[in-house]
Amino acid sequence: PKTATPLYKDVAPEVYMGYTLAAEPLELVLPELKHLAYLHWEELQQPGELNPKYEEYIEQENAGNYCLFTLRKKSLLVGYLGIYLFENRHTQILSAQEEGFYICKEHRKGLLAVRFIHFVECIAMQKSVKEFYVSVKNTSPGAAKVFEFTGFTPIGTEFIKVLKS
Repeated sequence: PKTATPLYKDVAPEVYMGYTLAAEPLELVLPELKHLAYLHWEELQQPGELNPKYEEYIEQENAGNYCLFTLRKKSLLVGYLGIYLFENRHTQILSAQEEGFYICKEHRKGLLAVRFIHFVECIAMQKSVKEFYVSVKNTSPGAAKVFEFTGFTPIGTEFIKVLKS
C-alpha cells in the first residue's frame, strides 16, 4: 500500500504563530532529534535505556513507510511527531501509527499541539490514510487530553511488564 518515495518529499511546510510545521528527512534532523528524544524519554519515565535504531527508521523512511514531522521555532527543533504507515491486517485499511510525539515544555501553550496534530492528519489523509493510531503513556496525561480534543477516541489500555530472569 505504500510507495518507495519518502513521504516528506512532497509536504509543504506551514507556518503557525511563528512556528514552522514540516516533514523533514530524518538524517538531516538526527543530531537535534536525539536531544529531544532523550528529553522525551526522561519525561515519560520509561523503563530501560533509550537506544533507538535510527538506521532502521531511515530505511523505513526511504521505503515510504515512516515520516518524521517537525515543529520549529525559528530554526530550533522544539517538537516532533513520527508516524509509520501500515496496512491494518484486520481490515486491510491503510493506517498510521504514531511513533513518538513530543513538544518541549516551554512550547506547550495555546493550540500549538492541536495545530501540529491537525497538520500531520492532513498529510496522512493526502496519503490515503483512513485510520490514525496513537499511544499515550500514563505519565503524559496532557497528551491524552490533546488527542481527545482533536477527535481521537480511547480504544484500550496498553500494559508492559519488564521481565527479569
